[in-house]
Amino acid sequence: MKRIKTKTVFSFAFISCLAVASTANATTVGGGTISFTGIVTDHTCKIEGGAGTDNGTDNFTVELDPVKDSDLTPGISLKRHDFNIVITGEDGGHCADGKVLYMSFKPGRTVNGLTGNLSNMLSDESTNVEIQLLKKDGTPIDLRNEESGKQSVTMANHIGILDYAAQYHSLGDVTPGLIETSIVYHVVYN
Repeated sequence: MKRIKTKTVFSFAFISCLAVASTANATTVGGGTISFTGIVTDHTCKIEGGAGTDNGTDNFTVELDPVKDSDLTPGISLKRHDFNIVITGEDGGHCADGKVLYMSFKPGRTVNGLTGNLSNMLSDESTNVEIQLLKKDGTPIDLRNEESGKQSVTMANHIGILDYAAQYHSLGDVTPGLIETSIVYHVVYN
């Protein structure tokens, strides 16, 4: 399987010490971390947020409708919001008709290790509520396991559409406030 799109951030720690035997008075003046980001790809596909998103390319936003804190009792999921991801490949290549594309979500710091849902990353905002991702059929996606949310689509007429949904999920007594979270996805082909 070849990878056509991955959204990732790499961090590289760089600490330099220079020790020269003839320099007895050498003093360290500082150090730190340098972060690098990048992507290497052989793709000819375009990935966009489709229906239910802000229609961004590569990075996009899914906005859920507001929900009352009192409606979210422990263990309850509400306000399902369907959305899709559109993959196009007008020039053929790796996204040519008949190619099978697979999309999955990468576990990361936003994933609650106990529930597999997305945690709120805003401090001092809404608590005890998460965002739960669902497959098209309504099956919850356990984001701790990359295979759980994996879906495939066969390109036809230069397009492939992957359907998902998101909803609020209560962990306990929910407090009102904003919710913001994210997940890294990648698409591969074979």
